[in-house]
Amino acid sequence: MPSTDAPEAVYKLIGERLAKIREERAATQEDLGMFAGLTRASIANIEKGRQRVFLHQLYRFADYLGVKLGDLLPDPEKVRFARVVPEAEAAYLEKLRKHIFISTGATHRQNRRRA
Repeated sequence: MPSTDAPEAVYKLIGERLAKIREERAATQEDLGMFAGLTRASIANIEKGRQRVFLHQLYRFADYLGVKLGDLLPDPEKVRFARVVPEAEAAYLEKLRKHIFISTGATHRQNRRRA
């Protein structure tokens, strides 16, 4: 069963599979994107796991690359043990730290005013 705790990791694994197959077939990101109605930058972001990919896009990728849709999906065992990609985890922690700091800072300012 794929991990629902770390969906970012699933998209990263899909992106890695897409990049591997695309490179094996000597296809460019630009050509794949053009066929699928996406930009080269979108393909690069999908391959890095920074952009989620829709099911209909996976069908287009499989068609262009001449593979079955299942070939683009990661091994379920890899997905089961996948963790959040470090940069996503770091970004989340930074956002959390800022929120805590802002919340804590506001509380301290209110307490000082009351005193």
